[in-house]
Amino acid sequence: MLDKHASTNFIIRIFSALFSLLMVSNQTVCAQEQLEFDKSKLPVDGPAFPAQVLKTAEILKAFYKKTDMQSIWLGTDHMSQLIARMRRAKFDGLNPNDYPIAKLEKLHGVLDRAVDKQSRAIIEAWFSAYFLQYVSDIKLGRFKPRKVDPGLHWKKKVIDELQALEDLSRAKSIGTFFERWEPQNPAYLALKRILSGYYDIEKKGGWPMISDGDVIKPGTTSSRVAEVRSRLLVTDNSSSLAANSNPDEYGSDLLEAVKVFQGRHGLEKDGVIGKSTLREMNVSVTQRIRQLVVSMERWRWMPEDYGTHFIGVNIARYKLFYIRDMRVEDEMRVVVGKPYHRTPVFSNEIKFIVLNPYWNVPRSIATNEMLPKLKANSSAYSAGGFEALRDGKIYDLASISWSQYSGKVFPFRLRQKPGPKNALGRIKFMFPNQFNVYLHDTPARKKFESAARAFSHGCVRVQRPVDLAVRVLSDVSGWDRERIQAVLASGVRTIVKLIKPLKIHIIYSTAWIGIDGKAHFGRDIYKRDKKLYHILYQ
Repeated sequence: MLDKHASTNFIIRIFSALFSLLMVSNQTVCAQEQLEFDKSKLPVDGPAFPAQVLKTAEILKAFYKKTDMQSIWLGTDHMSQLIARMRRAKFDGLNPNDYPIAKLEKLHGVLDRAVDKQSRAIIEAWFSAYFLQYVSDIKLGRFKPRKVDPGLHWKKKVIDELQALEDLSRAKSIGTFFERWEPQNPAYLALKRILSGYYDIEKKGGWPMISDGDVIKPGTTSSRVAEVRSRLLVTDNSSSLAANSNPDEYGSDLLEAVKVFQGRHGLEKDGVIGKSTLREMNVSVTQRIRQLVVSMERWRWMPEDYGTHFIGVNIARYKLFYIRDMRVEDEMRVVVGKPYHRTPVFSNEIKFIVLNPYWNVPRSIATNEMLPKLKANSSAYSAGGFEALRDGKIYDLASISWSQYSGKVFPFRLRQKPGPKNALGRIKFMFPNQFNVYLHDTPARKKFESAARAFSHGCVRVQRPVDLAVRVLSDVSGWDRERIQAVLASGVRTIVKLIKPLKIHIIYSTAWIGIDGKAHFGRDIYKRDKKLYHILYQ
């Protein structure tokens, strides 16, 4: 690490050429003057170059050398526009306190009096450096995902800072620059749009809290019903709610609004205002804003280019989306990993589909969950179509004396044959990865009826696997629904390779915008938001 004196000397050397040329007259000075640094000429008190300028010194030097030392700030409106943008950083899901707004304002204010070369160069360097910080924050996020949560496996993202400065030099305004440079993912932009509306709600005082009491059911008449009505008028407004003649009556108008609210918050849409519904209604607008901000931060970590044809799975939403030409062609429920068997967050490519698959039991499940039952009854899993493999030979489970084996001494590989009881169901969508996670069918169909669906060991179970297979194989000649169904009926294990791998993105976002244009919120089932929340708002 450089001490403060060494850091200052280093940055002076980096900007020695910049000092000499950032002048309206473009006159040059002698080398001796370039190396001089007179603190008495600084336009503001304190160090000339903070850490952010030092951090970006090399890229700034490269940019100004490439552009013949032409200023991109002096003589333009960019300075005041950047300051204004930073002041309203919360509408970008960022924190205005992360930027030295007061210092930049002071530098901007003394610009007319800063006629010497050093002062004008210093002002230029400050604005360029903190502009790049804002670009990085809005494009990449404020924190590296793996440092926040080791369970996030996005590839490292970078930005071309030199290109950012060049684009700014050609931009009409700071606003038009950021319209291009902020994340262009529709989900991110939708969150940003809805965030502004929630700030408006907060400014007006938020929404009323509902007092504690018994479960509220349709047909009830009480003041607590009026409280629910007032609460929903803020976020789920409708003409029927506003026009109701008896606000204390839980009638059909309110019932529909409650069901909409429950749907937006991942609850059973039964219209009964019980403990879970009341808890979600009493989450404050400030907390919802922070949930939106946390989700925007997550989207910044994700790949910039999702492609136009892909499968997306939102763990917190328990949903899969099939996207073609950037349109949602289908969506379906999924079951994801339990909190102690978390589905990982990453991107990959589906390369083939297996019809009538074997289930190769992971060793951890075989030794921790199945072995104790096999010791008690060696044929415990035989009826389910399980068998053991060792050295290329297949063994019936009942023929093995399991008592002599343990988690450390377990020479077998267990697998389940294709069939109606197979844990993977009839179809498996393969994207080979380090986590041994994939999409698959399941015989446990009732799990899809639950609003919260974190039941698996990490893989993603798909509600309508045949429909998904038809879409995924639509580009593979000869593999229509009829043929897929015929192969499934045969029970024969069959691998179908895709002509072109299909991208799949498994994400974790507890806030999103539905097709109704409203904000939808999910539960933080893996406590991943909680970690990021404390970092952003500690």
